Amino acid sequence: MTFNNNIFLNKELFYQHHNKKYRKNRINDFLQIYNILKNHLVPQELAKINKKKMEEYINLHKKENQYLIKKILNNIQHVTFKNFIKNLSYQIEKFNNYLKDNNIKKYVFSIGVGNDFGASTTDFNIYKSNLWVFMLAYKFLKVKPYDICLNLNTSIRLYYPEIKDYLILDDCSYSGDQVVNNVLKVASTELMYFDDNNFLASSLTKKAIFQPVQQKKCNIHLVIPYISKVANNKINDLELTTAFNIIKYVSYIINPFKDILDYDLITKINSLYKKFYSYVDFGNLTPIFFEHKIADMISTIDLMLIKGQVLDNPEKKLVFVGACMYDKNNVEKHDLNPKIEGFIHNKIYCPNPPYIYFEKLLKEKLN
Repeated sequence: MTFNNNIFLNKELFYQHHNKKYRKNRINDFLQIYNILKNHLVPQELAKINKKKMEEYINLHKKENQYLIKKILNNIQHVTFKNFIKNLSYQIEKFNNYLKDNNIKKYVFSIGVGNDFGASTTDFNIYKSNLWVFMLAYKFLKVKPYDICLNLNTSIRLYYPEIKDYLILDDCSYSGDQVVNNVLKVASTELMYFDDNNFLASSLTKKAIFQPVQQKKCNIHLVIPYISKVANNKINDLELTTAFNIIKYVSYIINPFKDILDYDLITKINSLYKKFYSYVDFGNLTPIFFEHKIADMISTIDLMLIKGQVLDNPEKKLVFVGACMYDKNNVEKHDLNPKIEGFIHNKIYCPNPPYIYFEKLLKEKLN
């Protein structure tokens, strides 16, 4: 089989995602992808702090700001890949037990594409964290999914009410916007109905005086080992007015900076941070980063961790995370060059997570 014959890799086969008769094609094509990539799921490079350089970075700030910077860096949680896998496998075991205890034989895994057309730049989201986490979890799943669909909409449309359990995975949820707005909210429209007063239940587009609480019709299993308090609250609020019974499998709920640092410190850091990112409220950022990936500017402190920006001097930078240090002799480090125009506002992967290499690996094997 070639790259273009795989239902998940060729957009020309999009129509096959909306028909039950192609279920076995989807399973077989996933297994083809999995068997090629299963030995390429471990990160090639890990994000680790160089403590000596971090001290140098802190000391580059003005004396009156050094305590503040040290306070921020001392309150960010670093998650090793080993611990991430440990917590992922633990949450999958809880999902296994749920299936066993409730005698559930069938469920559908939804990759998590938030619409019916896939992501134009990523070939149906194959090269994103959701499928990568699923492949990491696959060996721990005692019951394999009955089908694998691009998104939750399609899963429900094809299988409800025959199947009432749907699985979604990711490594971490920061703002919660992606999983809530692009996945759960959109998919919940598949089960909307008019109540006795002719109100459209779970109206998602207008601010209503009230929203009818719907009868729960299916179970959405969210396996996300690390989740911010902000994202967790958004999911809880959404569940109240949808037909989804949302079951979360979470190891850690992470408080935002505003719940960790006092108001005066948040106010002071915001005044510095907004000189670079005027659209970011520092207090809402999530104080966590992983060995396999540091999240972007709206999720965590990429300005400090990836870009090494000295917050009270725009001319000074010092990167103290080894994987994020620019190396002119390494083509994969090109985006880390601080002299690139728009460097501060560019979305930069650091380190490159394994799924960045998936497309190249698949094309090499399947073409």
